[in-house]
Amino acid sequence: AVDLKIALDYYHYEGLFSPAFTGFEPQAPYADSLSLNTEARWRRVFADRHTLNVGVEYQENLRQDLGRDNLATGQAVTRVRESSRYVSPFAQLDLELAQDLRASAGGRFDHYSTGEERFTPRLGLIWDASSATTLKLLYGESFRVPNIEERYVAEVGIVPNPDIGPELNRSWEAIALHRLNATWQLDARAHHTLSDDLITTVLT
Repeated sequence: AVDLKIALDYYHYEGLFSPAFTGFEPQAPYADSLSLNTEARWRRVFADRHTLNVGVEYQENLRQDLGRDNLATGQAVTRVRESSRYVSPFAQLDLELAQDLRASAGGRFDHYSTGEERFTPRLGLIWDASSATTLKLLYGESFRVPNIEERYVAEVGIVPNPDIGPELNRSWEAIALHRLNATWQLDARAHHTLSDDLITTVLT
């Protein structure tokens, strides 16, 4: 069977402030967005213990508007109007290697209408050392494209960069869980992340 989800999301924001960098002149920032989000997922169990999940996500950003008006001068300081979309097929295989040992392997491929695309994997190994203790080793990658504010919005000391590229994060995590009783458990984690091309704001 295929599970299908469809959602229409709308976001609206209006603000009012008087920052020092404008000489305390009143400013009215705003943002509007309208997006159609869909996800289709198919699940299959093999040999009563292995599970395969396959699916695809699609998002159509019908409206992506943001800006800031200077109420003292009546001028639009910033005004951006964009639209975009992305599609992301994904799959994950969960294997029961033994009664106390499980593994998972998966990944997704993200393709954006703005030109960015990348495959990101995810791996996991879970061992039930005892009825009360579980050990996990996890690896995953995440891929993020810059939003329209990071691409196009210019402020005092900030220069827009429409050609900015995506960032990539690689994470390793080791987890130890020990259940003391039905209510309490001990949890120890070690986490390490490497980031490439991290998107940051640079003042000029």
